Amino acid sequence: MLKPPQLQDGDKIGLIAPGETIPRKTGEKGIAAMRSWGYSPVRGKYLSAKYGFLAGTDAERVADIHTFVNEPSINGIFAMAGGSNGNRLLPLLDWNLIAQHPKVFYGMSDTSTLLNAIYAKTGLITFHGLSVLHLKHKDTITKAFLQKAVSSQPVGRIHWHDTIVIKEGKCTGKLIGGNLESVSNLLGTPYCPSWKKSLFFWEELKEPNAEISRILMNYKNAGVFDKINGMIVGRLYKCNIREKMSIRKILLDLTKEYDFPIIMNAPFGHFCENVTIPIGVKSVLNTEEKRWEIVESGCQ
Repeated sequence: MLKPPQLQDGDKIGLIAPGETIPRKTGEKGIAAMRSWGYSPVRGKYLSAKYGFLAGTDAERVADIHTFVNEPSINGIFAMAGGSNGNRLLPLLDWNLIAQHPKVFYGMSDTSTLLNAIYAKTGLITFHGLSVLHLKHKDTITKAFLQKAVSSQPVGRIHWHDTIVIKEGKCTGKLIGGNLESVSNLLGTPYCPSWKKSLFFWEELKEPNAEISRILMNYKNAGVFDKINGMIVGRLYKCNIREKMSIRKILLDLTKEYDFPIIMNAPFGHFCENVTIPIGVKSVLNTEEKRWEIVESGCQ
């Protein structure tokens, strides 16, 4: 395991667009929120580039990442947004360079692909949290969790307010996951992290329940359910019910031969306040105590 140095007030953060193109003015509110939280955001050269639906060519998007990794004054690298096609960058990334200059990598949605691949290839702890595009000055919960996650202290206990227990139990494991469909792109590739004794966390948006069932079955067929210790489902944004089968029913169906605990509606996902989740660190889940706790720090 490799931990990046913690972020502090005034630190410079490189902004990247690893997937789809982002109009320049679209992310200004998120950048302003970062400044109000004490960070100094720096735009990547190709942040607003266009190559079809992508934010520049694959080589240009990778160039922004490598430039920020190489730059000593940059302490973190945050994704402006997700979109799709971040997996096109994976064969081009210099994994040794990333490991030699560990920095805070942060984002969500399609960026989950990049975060998990970095952890798998280098052992570097990465951070799942709201894309810069969706950061808001008044979102004090996301701010507090982000600042705790990128410190040298564990995130600690996560509030349980709206969390639902699907299957009872308790377990400990390293946190692996992100956006359900995006992370599934890594299954069967050299960029997939080890699922052994992990806590699989995931969220999704605008996918009908039939599609969520299909994607989850891909994980099961790949042997993921045989290896994990538990599952944490975040907020499901506009995931509509089809064929009268709820997400709860789907989860119970697909995990009926397993005894690991499952909770749902945990505080992370699209368009909501988010706990920042360090990928690769130790976490505890205990449904009897209504306890989900990140017990290991993500930074040095």
